Amino acid sequence: MYKTFFFSLLMIFSIISISAQENINDYKYIIVPVQYDFQKGEDTFQINSLTKFLFEREGFNVIYNTDVFPQDLSQNRCLALTAKLKSKSSMFATEANYDLLNCNNEVVYSSKVGSSKNKDFKKSYHEAIRKSFEHIEKLNYKYTGSNAVETPKEIVQLEVPKKTITKQVEVQHKIHKISEEPKVAIREIPVELTKKAENQSQDELLYAQSNSVGFQLVDSSPKVVYILQQTSVKDVYVLKDKNGIVFNSNGQWIAEYYENGVLVNKVLNIKF
Repeated sequence: MYKTFFFSLLMIFSIISISAQENINDYKYIIVPVQYDFQKGEDTFQINSLTKFLFEREGFNVIYNTDVFPQDLSQNRCLALTAKLKSKSSMFATEANYDLLNCNNEVVYSSKVGSSKNKDFKKSYHEAIRKSFEHIEKLNYKYTGSNAVETPKEIVQLEVPKKTITKQVEVQHKIHKISEEPKVAIREIPVELTKKAENQSQDELLYAQSNSVGFQLVDSSPKVVYILQQTSVKDVYVLKDKNGIVFNSNGQWIAEYYENGVLVNKVLNIKF
């Protein structure tokens, strides 16, 4: 009798887990608010950055609620889930869990509560969030596209005239001279410097997070390592707070800047 009961209970949990996975896989985007209700400011204790990082690591397309939305999401807000973080903090522990809400503000998935007794607020939040996120990791998310909506094509009914008058029309072709895009000469890095830099930073994966000026590169902590400011030249960025730039050379991202009067070259392993 007990075996039958536990087997039935196991089957119920399995069905719930599979159903949740299928529901999550229907959604293409995760929207992360830059500030939750319990926070006093944007990205307090780097909670929002951590949330974005964790979802991106699991293969989700993640955007902040203040970002410019992709065209398909602008036309169909039901392609996205909003990651709402609920937190309860006391003198003894911090608890946190995620609710994933659809476009109708309905809870599609709710993770289990993670808790931490660390007395440092930032560490306590991060520990509780990571424990709660372990249940989302087990969903093995993969977008199926079943929630995509195809925009209906407009059908135009043409009225056929009774009499058709044919006129010979002379078409004058005008040739417009298209100015070539200005080419920017980027100095090639010597092979020995490139190899040395590659050995130093090949294993360090940096995640690019968009902001108002370009991107910020964070590591797995997530700690902000570099801030890239956009320029008018494609794949060339100014390094904020450093006398240098980041550019793409033969498929590799190179950071070049001066440090104590010495030119430093680094190959960056960036995931956009």
